[in-house]
This record gives sequence, structure tokens and C-alpha cells, in this order.
Amino acid sequence: VNYYIKELYGDPEEEPNVWKSALATLALHAPAPVFEHPVVTKLLQSKWAAFGKAMFYGTQGFYLSICVLYFYSFVATPEKCGTNGILRLLTGVLATLGAAGQVILACRQGYLGLNGHVNFPGWIHRISGDRLPTVLTIPRTLMNPWNATRVPTYICIGLVTLSG
Repeated sequence: VNYYIKELYGDPEEEPNVWKSALATLALHAPAPVFEHPVVTKLLQSKWAAFGKAMFYGTQGFYLSICVLYFYSFVATPEKCGTNGILRLLTGVLATLGAAGQVILACRQGYLGLNGHVNFPGWIHRISGDRLPTVLTIPRTLMNPWNATRVPTYICIGLVTLSG
């Protein structure tokens, strides 16, 4: 049996919004056994090999480098307080760049309408006296709790390391 995965793979030239691709629809709405089908498995393997693996390891390496630099600069060697240490300065610069990158991505997604919706629990709505909306629209990158946590974390690390 021959399968053609072009329609599932998607073409960014034809549709730049990856959330409108067939694979995104499967990820959002299909039951888990769909991902055991040989076509979907092959598609995921090819996407992982083409760019997913490099993107994943690159971003995780960036996050890990900030964590390691912060730990070494502030926890392992607390006697060297101040911004005069090159590692502390590097930690602050990387954290500031990370925060800026996340904010730029979120702003770009908001501008392009690539948003998701977060529903507030009913008790928050009742406590606010119906002053809060029941649904909040936010950029998709911030729908991931890890990304939403990184922005304030990077800002705090940047402030701590770059302030005298």
C-alpha cells in the first residue's frame, strides 16, 4: 500500500498557520490510536528528523545553559556576589534575550491572530462579581504553561543579574 503524506505534512508556503494543518487537527481532535497508524507515525518521524529534533535540542540547550549558569553563579559560588562576574553577566544577557524572544513571539502571534482561549474556572468568575471575562484570549505560545512561566522567570533572572 502506498500512502502520500503531502496533505498531512502541510506546506508553509500554502498555509503559514501550522494550526490549520491536517496534523494539527489530528493532534487537537483525534483519539490517541490514530497516532499508531503507519502514515501518521511516518509523518511524525519525518517532521522530527527534518526540524523537530534540532529545534527541541536547541531550545532545551538554551534553557539548560541559563539554569546551569544561574546555579553556578548564584548558588554554587555565593561569595562572588555582584555583576562583575562574567558568568553572572552572561546569565543576565541570555535571560534577557530569552525574555525578549518570548515576548516578541507572543506579540507576533497576537498580531497575526494565532491565539488560543483559556477558560476561567466558574469560582473565579463568581468571586469577581462577573467583572472578569469567562474566556481569556492569549497568544498560542503562552498556552503552554512552561512558556508562560519562562517569561517572568527570565525577567527576574535578568533583573537580578544585571542590577548592581
